Amino acid sequence: MRRCLFQRSIRRGALASLLPLLLCLASRGRADTLPDPASAPPANPPLTLQACRQIALGNQPTIAATRASLQASLDRQAALQNLRVPSCLARDLPIRQKQSALGVTIAQAGIGQAEAETLHGVSVGYLGALYAAQQIRLTDDPESGIRRRLKDLQTLVNDLVSRKQRRDVTLPEHRELVMSFLHTLDGRVQEAQQGKLRALAALREAMGVGPDFVIVLPDRDLPCPRVKPQLNELIALALARRGEMIQSAAFAEVVCLEMDAQASSHRPTMRTFASGSDIHAKPIPSGDLGGVSFRPAIVGPDMPANLTGSRAARVQQAHDYHERAQALTAKTRNLIALEVEDLYRRWVDKTEKAINLEKAYREAWTFSEKIKVSFNKEERGSYPNVDEVLNAGLITTRLQLEWKEAHYQALLALAALERATGEGFVVDFDAAPACEGEGKDSPHNANGKD
Repeated sequence: MRRCLFQRSIRRGALASLLPLLLCLASRGRADTLPDPASAPPANPPLTLQACRQIALGNQPTIAATRASLQASLDRQAALQNLRVPSCLARDLPIRQKQSALGVTIAQAGIGQAEAETLHGVSVGYLGALYAAQQIRLTDDPESGIRRRLKDLQTLVNDLVSRKQRRDVTLPEHRELVMSFLHTLDGRVQEAQQGKLRALAALREAMGVGPDFVIVLPDRDLPCPRVKPQLNELIALALARRGEMIQSAAFAEVVCLEMDAQASSHRPTMRTFASGSDIHAKPIPSGDLGGVSFRPAIVGPDMPANLTGSRAARVQQAHDYHERAQALTAKTRNLIALEVEDLYRRWVDKTEKAINLEKAYREAWTFSEKIKVSFNKEERGSYPNVDEVLNAGLITTRLQLEWKEAHYQALLALAALERATGEGFVVDFDAAPACEGEGKDSPHNANGKD
């Protein structure tokens, strides 16, 4: 009977909640109910990277989950502290209370680790979207874009072919070659557009917002931060701040206390601290076998839920696990140092590559412009011919794209160094200006010349 009454009350509530919706649907199509375009909400303002990071810290479910784990550790600690059990019945209680306090430390470090990984995800998504948008502008800029240069070249070749002016050899095939360049460019634009959408989707996930959240990025090129991180300082920051380092050290202390706990009883079988928590849930640190960084996976912490044997035998087993925990701490330290150095070397490599490619591009651009000037003099049978003009332009474009790609990879390495140091090393990507001449592809414009 109660169930029937409950179901009827649900149906009544559902009908009541549907009534406003039905009224709205019935009024659709009336001119006086349409919203005034002038009163429409303003467009979303562009979001800085820092604003995206702040949204992520407040909305990312991973951070919320680690905070819940911390609260569970605090509740577990409070429960042990409030136990009123005679010492003869629970001789290991004071030790368990100390272990629970260390569990709180491990949970707190987990929050810092989750925050660093979340902020890194935001940075990667944000920089990826800026890079894709920059690639699109680089292609379609009406004044200095790659497409405009190819269109100018296409006009020149079409004119020569139609007038049958064969400068050395100007064939219809040259026109088809330029068209193939344009088709390739269209493919790159499509790739950049899809890449931007994927980067924005990844950014929304890192920020902890839904797919309907509109992200508007500032109309700017990739930043060019003037930072010179030092490897020794980066490693020191990582070892001092990384949550994995704190967790592994605290875990070793917990296992050390387990020897005292096992020595407190003569029972043949005794529970360990692992009986009240899942210490195998996540290796410390977790392995990363791909992406920007690489670090080998490590065997996670280990401790059985029960130890069996005489008191001396159980203490010896706990001692063995303590040695394992100490090895885990040493391995964690080495892996963190390896990760930081790998990212640092990657940043140095990509930065130097970007600098050299930029120089090569500017030199190639100057050479290409000189060739076009010579070609336009219309000196029959003279150097250069159409093939040389096309090759010079193709090489210039390829160097330009490779330069931008290397610069983007260098920025990803910097963002990864932020995470690898537990946010001890921070780059202000928002305040960093674009690279010199980034907004104008012409090296002459970059140098302030016509």
